[in-house]
Amino acid sequence: MLDAVLRLTRLLDAPEDIPALAPLAVRELTYRLLKSDEGWRLRQIAAGDGQARRIARAIDWLKQHYAEPLRIDEFARELHMSPSSLHHHFKAVTAMSPCSTRSSSGCRRPAG
Repeated sequence: MLDAVLRLTRLLDAPEDIPALAPLAVRELTYRLLKSDEGWRLRQIAAGDGQARRIARAIDWLKQHYAEPLRIDEFARELHMSPSSLHHHFKAVTAMSPCSTRSSSGCRRPAG
């Protein structure tokens, strides 16, 4: 994978080659990422209907409703998941629980 990244960055020295060669390097990178151990996550996100997509929507919801009380049972219902499924999949995708994510900097209400 590193070779493809290096080829892609070296194209900056030859801008005239970018249109012909960059798509090949990007295609190789995409292929290698999808075949990697974590490729299943990328496939889920790309499909748009997997658990990872639901968790992305959950994070957006947490950001938008930061000031509101968080009731996990209602939150899970909103995402069409059980509370235990929400917790399990949320932690698998983010490595944190919904409550921990909410209190992290990524879910703080924007200043101003």
